[in-house]
Amino acid sequence: MGIFGISFLIKDIDARVAEVKGLGIRLLGRIGTEEAGFGKILVQAQFDPRDSFETMVEIVELLDPAYAHDSPFLRIVDHVELYVRDLKRAVELFTALTGFEFSTPVTVDEIKARTAMNALGLWITQPVSADSLVAQTIATLGEGVHAIAFRTPNLEEGIAKAQLAGLSLVDQTDKKGLPKQAQFDPKDCFGMIVKFTERPDR
Repeated sequence: MGIFGISFLIKDIDARVAEVKGLGIRLLGRIGTEEAGFGKILVQAQFDPRDSFETMVEIVELLDPAYAHDSPFLRIVDHVELYVRDLKRAVELFTALTGFEFSTPVTVDEIKARTAMNALGLWITQPVSADSLVAQTIATLGEGVHAIAFRTPNLEEGIAKAQLAGLSLVDQTDKKGLPKQAQFDPKDCFGMIVKFTERPDR
């Protein structure tokens, strides 16, 4: 249960498909809205989740500029976390898919894992120890998208909103130089880790 797929809006789907296939990722299918009888709006391609950390990945190219819309995604979602066994391979794949480079991986001792992120808010994390919570999550649920963090201008208000929705708070951090964050029990949200990140400027 939880998030099983990610769709990226890109330009030049032919070039992107070729680049992704060059990494050994199998193309499952490609179809456009015109073929489905909805006119020439967009074309999309899906890749085999067995090659992309058990995550259904899709790329979409808009063919009709009038169809473009202002997505509130980055105003609401702070980041999405993908847990994998091979960070290097995952960074290569999602760079090829999105065209966005990732930061140099860093080791986070508190979670016994290495992580890299890009400007889209995609965080990829690999455990460095068998007793890491990330390693335990992969062992139980497999690789894939396991956490989503929502932005809130006030963490306490975000926590209250989550608890009102039935989520149980399991962790809250306030480290110097980092945004305040709260994490909730995945048992309350379809096996997915839900977080709130305080961003007063948003």
